Amino acid sequence: MTIATGREVTRLLGADGDIRHILGVETADGQCFHAGKVLLAAGAMHTPRLLQRYMETSGLARLLPNYRLVGVITSATC
Repeated sequence: MTIATGREVTRLLGADGDIRHILGVETADGQCFHAGKVLLAAGAMHTPRLLQRYMETSGLARLLPNYRLVGVITSATC
């Protein structure tokens, strides 16, 4: 297992031919890390942003039309 800390992840890398699997990340300095499994811990704001960008650019969003609702918490008060 390799843990790369202190790196700014700019892009998730999907598997060739299977957009449902993330097999790596690209960092701000252009370096790519590939693995069989990726644990993404980029913070409360950056993690969802990376996932959303991947879904939109990979075409996965078309397969999951309600993907924007994942993780949305709403409340109503009277």
